[in-house]
Amino acid sequence: MKKVVLTGNGLSVGLNRAFALQNITQTFYNKLTPEHQKFIQHHMERIQKDEYIQVDFEEAIASIEQVHDALDSYVNFSINEEEGKKYLESEGLGVEELQSHLTKIKEIIISYTSSIVEIIDGNVHWEQIGDRLSGFINWLQAELQGNDEIDLFTLNFDLLLETILLRTVGTDEFTDFHCI
Repeated sequence: MKKVVLTGNGLSVGLNRAFALQNITQTFYNKLTPEHQKFIQHHMERIQKDEYIQVDFEEAIASIEQVHDALDSYVNFSINEEEGKKYLESEGLGVEELQSHLTKIKEIIISYTSSIVEIIDGNVHWEQIGDRLSGFINWLQAELQGNDEIDLFTLNFDLLLETILLRTVGTDEFTDFHCI
C-alpha cells in the first residue's frame, strides 16, 4: 500500500510558535500603512471587530490576489490585443491609473510574503529542528525505511519539510518537492 504524508503549518509551529499564522498575520498587518490596513479590512469583516479568524484572513489575501489577477488580465487585454486597444480608444479610456492600482495591490501581496520571510529568516536552525521536532523526524525516518515510494505533501510552502528531507534522507533519495 502506498503511503502519503501530509504536513501543514503545525510542523512549523512545533518548531517555533512565532510561525503561527495569527502571528504572521498580525506582523504583516501592523506593518501596513493605515490606508493599506483599510484595504485589508474591506476584505475582512471580523478583523474590524478585533477578532482574528484564520479563514477570513486567508480569504482576504486570496480575494486581493484575485482582484490583482483580474485587473492585470484586463490591462493586458487593453494594451496587447487589438480589440482592447479599440475599446479603450472608443470609450476614451486609459490604463495608466489602472497600472498604478496594480502596482499598489502587488505591493500588499509582496509585503505579506516578505513578512513571512522576515519571521522565518534566522529562526530556523538544524539544532533547533533536531531538538523540537525529533519525534517527527524519527517517525518520518521509520516510515521512509524500506518503502520505495511515499508521497509527501505540504499545504503551505513549508520548506521545513524539505529541509528535514534534505538533511535526513539526502538529495538522491527523493525526486521532487512541490507545495500544494
